[in-house]
Amino acid sequence: MLNVVLPHGRNRCRFPVMPVFYFILISLILSCKTDRQVEHTAEMHIRLAKEPELLNPFTNTKPVAREVYQYIFLPLADFDPKTLEFSPIMIKSIPSMQEVTVGSHKGQKSLTFEIVDDARWQDGRPITANDYLFTIKAIMNPQTDAAAHRSFVKNIHDVEVDPSNNKKATVYFDKFHMLNKEIALNFEIYPKHIYDPNSMMDKLNFSDIIDEKKFGKLLLKDSTISAFAKEFNSTKYGREVIAGSGPYSFKTWSTGQQIILEKKQNYWGSKYSSPYLKAGAEKLIFDVIPDETAAIAALKGGDIDLMTTTNGTAFQQLKDDAAWKDKLNFFSPKLMKYYFLVLNNKDPKLQGLKTRRALAHLTDVNRFITTFEGGNAERTVGPFNPAKRYYNRTLTPIEYNIDKAKALLAEDGWKDSDNNGILDKKINGKKTELKLDAYASGEVGKNICLLLQESFKQCNIQLEVNQKEFKLITSENLEKGKFSIVPTVQTQEVVDDDLELSYHSKNAVKGGRNYGGFKNPVIDELIVKIQKEVNTTIRDEYYRQFQQIVYDQQPYIFLYVPHEKIIVSKRWKGEASTKRPGYNANAFNLVPEFAKSNAN
Repeated sequence: MLNVVLPHGRNRCRFPVMPVFYFILISLILSCKTDRQVEHTAEMHIRLAKEPELLNPFTNTKPVAREVYQYIFLPLADFDPKTLEFSPIMIKSIPSMQEVTVGSHKGQKSLTFEIVDDARWQDGRPITANDYLFTIKAIMNPQTDAAAHRSFVKNIHDVEVDPSNNKKATVYFDKFHMLNKEIALNFEIYPKHIYDPNSMMDKLNFSDIIDEKKFGKLLLKDSTISAFAKEFNSTKYGREVIAGSGPYSFKTWSTGQQIILEKKQNYWGSKYSSPYLKAGAEKLIFDVIPDETAAIAALKGGDIDLMTTTNGTAFQQLKDDAAWKDKLNFFSPKLMKYYFLVLNNKDPKLQGLKTRRALAHLTDVNRFITTFEGGNAERTVGPFNPAKRYYNRTLTPIEYNIDKAKALLAEDGWKDSDNNGILDKKINGKKTELKLDAYASGEVGKNICLLLQESFKQCNIQLEVNQKEFKLITSENLEKGKFSIVPTVQTQEVVDDDLELSYHSKNAVKGGRNYGGFKNPVIDELIVKIQKEVNTTIRDEYYRQFQQIVYDQQPYIFLYVPHEKIIVSKRWKGEASTKRPGYNANAFNLVPEFAKSNAN
């Protein structure tokens, strides 16, 4: 038998070599070059570590969903993946903030944008400012599952579409906020005629939505408002009807297997320079492969073109293997996220600064980086990525030092008074042992806790490690304050950080996002100053002051910034980015030799 192997090892044709005319053999070979070969050459297969629940940016903000929907839905503007500058995508230019001096919005801030004339939805209908207004209303509607986005756009006071130009709108803010431009322009826009075909949201004025009392009365009068939210939140608009302004359209979803996006033909954005409007592959196929070993095997076998891995050791071994040097490209961008340990500052055992600092000295971060990331990570000393311009580089990472930890614990009054192998001291008149509990999700979190358990034991600290899904940890432990330590990851955007949700004292309550319960009046003042400061240089100084206080008070233990570990077949040419998820698959292009073989 003679095997003819088509490009990339994905499709094979087998046939017997018969003692007949040579042209028959040639015909048979040509017959193997079916449409399937062309499809496989032109399509890009991307591994998903798990399947997203929905492809609706507002109702599912999880990173795995974003990996897919970022090519379907676009915002008006975003940060360029290469330059990291805030750049227009669907609008003519980035507008400047203006002071409103006349009219009903006098004293407020405003910005006016205009959508490019030829911007179209996939059915050919123009993208207008009415779509923008609808999108804002859908976010603001308290009954939609868009809580994360509502907290982002809460500063928007009103939106007015230009009556003479439906491509133009003005957004109003009550006050200046450092992120006003990003708030107004950096969220995905939805086609009104598809997501609200019965124009139910037209019944709501902007003022009705932002006023809870007005909205409540409207709900009692008109049931269609609730009906809209129910349908918008449903799987219909997350697994069946999925439409946006991006270069790719949703095609099929095979549950548990793959999601296929197809390149839009005659796409309006192809003539523009924004990288978010590019489309290289004819199809983007997202293959769901939870098992890391199976994913790497699929990559080696040519069935996957691009994957990210959390296994630093496997990544480094494959990178160092000469056999794959000419077949695979390896990228390690520093993503905008960091790992850290949430400490429960409300726990009486952890309220002593010296005790928290001692735990930091017992955290062998360098070992974590070597063991879990294969060295592909960078230490951080605070809640900012080292790539940020205002990262405080004067602060020194806390060293792993058991002797210092022991000394600090003793200074804070801990001793093993009954010789049972566990430190104790009196808290509120009651003997209390230094027994802590950690809750972890995933392999990395669990293994970090196990190494902590090992080092804590050397100082007679008992650490019980519990493992469960992170959403359960959030609802059962973080939100209720029932924990000592939780390893977690904080994802960030390229934009300047707004620290209110995670660090302001007002959010150190049940249901708030200040899970560690850290309260500091100076920190609260700095958060407000950062939000209001127009001058970037002054704002950066506030950020550095913030980091200094957090460093001195040790409310959390900051670990490291992982480098994303991306592996791409050399069939495709593209670049990595600091911006999540570390690559833009739509901007990858088939290398010339594969493009040529495809054409033939």
